[in-house]
Amino acid sequence: MFSGKQHKYPRPARVWRKRILVVAALLLIGWVITWIYLNSDAIVEFVTAPFRYFSQTVQAPPPAPAPTPAVPPARGRNATGPVSLSLGAVAGSALSSQKSAVQAAFSSGYTTSTSSPTPASTASLLASSGSAAQASSTLAASQDSSPAAKTETPAPANTGSLWGHPFVGYSLKEITHELAEHYAGRTPKTWGEKMPGITTHIPINPKAAGPTVALTLDACDGKGDAAYDAGLISFLREKKIPATLFVTSIWAKNNPQTLKELAADSLFEIGAHGTRHKPCSITGKEAYGIKGTTSLTDLVEEVEGNARDLQRATGKRVRWFRSGTAFYDDVAVAVIQDLGLKIAGYSISADEGASLSAAKVRHKASAAKNGDILLAHMNHPSSGTREGLKEALTQLLEKGYVFVQLSDQ
Repeated sequence: MFSGKQHKYPRPARVWRKRILVVAALLLIGWVITWIYLNSDAIVEFVTAPFRYFSQTVQAPPPAPAPTPAVPPARGRNATGPVSLSLGAVAGSALSSQKSAVQAAFSSGYTTSTSSPTPASTASLLASSGSAAQASSTLAASQDSSPAAKTETPAPANTGSLWGHPFVGYSLKEITHELAEHYAGRTPKTWGEKMPGITTHIPINPKAAGPTVALTLDACDGKGDAAYDAGLISFLREKKIPATLFVTSIWAKNNPQTLKELAADSLFEIGAHGTRHKPCSITGKEAYGIKGTTSLTDLVEEVEGNARDLQRATGKRVRWFRSGTAFYDDVAVAVIQDLGLKIAGYSISADEGASLSAAKVRHKASAAKNGDILLAHMNHPSSGTREGLKEALTQLLEKGYVFVQLSDQ
């Protein structure tokens, strides 16, 4: 019953032949696609070669590079840190490679310094200010074999600090060298307790429950009960009055256990008060009969040395610094800021160096206004400071005053 011409192959054979051809074609297409994928770079290189050749022959000469903008004396080696970018230009290549890991770790905050100082670098800073005698004394001091110079160690890890640190892992000599390059030729023009860069009042918070005051207590020197007003600290704890405590290296070394207990108490914030409780200067200027730091080297030791002593003792990098006597020259203020520290001044000296009677301390402290920073002492338990502050602070609390640490603002 078939009509037309008979096929050469039976129907099942024709079907299977078509299927085999389809499969073979698919395999071939797959192989081609795979080959193109594996050799795509070579294909692109081959196809674009003529275009690259002609584009190179007609390419215009590159424009001259734009001049690098001058970097003002600022804070930080990167845009967010406290030492100027220009300081990085003086870095020794060897030390730069050694410190690259540290720089990477702190690239989002503050970075670090470079090479070791030479006696001439510090002396040149002083000589440029017209103090030849001071310059020569600085050169002589550089040969000093004091134990502190021999046992100098880098700062420990910045554990527990919310603030960056511009010179992590660098020795004090390396820091001094970089700062000396930066401040060469700078001559102090201002001397005193109040100038730009020194915090004398805290910001007024309109949302605070009442007038806000920051209580600060200095621990200058001494050892044991004779140098620690435990009764004053107990009163602050009883009344839950926070305070910022400024501690010298002398006091810290003589009272290590007390310092640890205070640092562990969230009611208190530890600040730096100097390695040897000196006014901060680069020329040795005096305040209240106390000779200030005499050079950049001396200043770095006084400030950064103290900060590192406290960090080793408490495990935290301090945020605030107050010099012995609270006097500075303007170059010292800039250097301290480059070290990543804020400078705490004051608006009311409540006990005037722990020299006032309790009645006078009460009178001065109770006059505090919104935003004031009170300065008193916690290392003279036999003075009138404790009783005067207890009466004054109680009065202020009754008036609705709020007390804060400096870093709360």
